[in-house]
Amino acid sequence: MVDKKNHFFNFLVNLTAYLFRILLKDFVFFKQRYQINNLIVLDQFVNQNKYYQYLTDFKVEPIIKIDLMEEKAESKYLSVAVASILARAFYLELCQKLLNKINYKDDYKKMLVLIIKPLNGLKNILKIIPILIGVRSLKCSLNLLLSF
Repeated sequence: MVDKKNHFFNFLVNLTAYLFRILLKDFVFFKQRYQINNLIVLDQFVNQNKYYQYLTDFKVEPIIKIDLMEEKAESKYLSVAVASILARAFYLELCQKLLNKINYKDDYKKMLVLIIKPLNGLKNILKIIPILIGVRSLKCSLNLLLSF
């Protein structure tokens, strides 16, 4: 039983490292593409010191400074709210494409409920472990699935 727990923990650590790399890759891409130097506001999912510790521990480079990490940033900053809305819309569009690939003809919302309920259950289990689970990671997973 202990071996299974260690294996699961190692999987989560690797998943967390992967998700941090995705997040930083997006920041780098955005800064390079748009050549702007605005403040970076991030919805706080972990303590800011812990965030930088994770980046160092997982050897994620380059480390991009987050100017402001704040809980419930979506309700406080228009840019965060707009980014979240756009990410969700993109996610739903990718879900629809994926369902089209498997010739799913019913209302896609029914299928999403089947997917989201187990994910919510998993997220409740994982609350004891600091892990980034967000729209961005789901989008990347869907992009991988759609590439087949």
